[in-house]
Amino acid sequence: LLEARLSEINTRTRLYEKFIKYLYECWERKKKGENAAERIAIEIQQDLAILSYRAIEDGYLGSIPQTIAYKYYEEENISDKDRKDNVISWSVTHNLIEKADEKVIAYTHQSFQEYLEAVKLKEKLWTNNKFNREILEEWLEYKNRDETITFAVGLCDEQKAKEVINIIKEYDIYL
Repeated sequence: LLEARLSEINTRTRLYEKFIKYLYECWERKKKGENAAERIAIEIQQDLAILSYRAIEDGYLGSIPQTIAYKYYEEENISDKDRKDNVISWSVTHNLIEKADEKVIAYTHQSFQEYLEAVKLKEKLWTNNKFNREILEEWLEYKNRDETITFAVGLCDEQKAKEVINIIKEYDIYL
């Protein structure tokens, strides 16, 4: 069983995807039981993707002040305080993000933030299964977004990845 799971990990994106999914589901299964685990795990990942995307968009690389994180929730119309606290609590417990004395959510490694940002970027690139080239072109303008773009390509199926890569080649052959 473990070997089968490990054989699915053939890219850096798949490594992050499997690692985070495993953490979400195991944590929630132990805490809330089998039935709620997958739903809550998906919700946590979606929330962290929103926070990561918005934070990097606003220049918060590696850490986000908690007040800003809560502001993002309000702007995304997520008003459930337990849901907000659950994401922060879960992340602190798993050392994915840490809560420091100065009330900052700090990712233990920026690549976790970039991976989670890529989850949201992929969603924005492919809305209703239609590709939004303008969003990709805007992202290609910022050189500090290369890792997120790489993760986003890794999250796409082969056909979608080819389409994105062909556009990337027009802008940045090295990426």
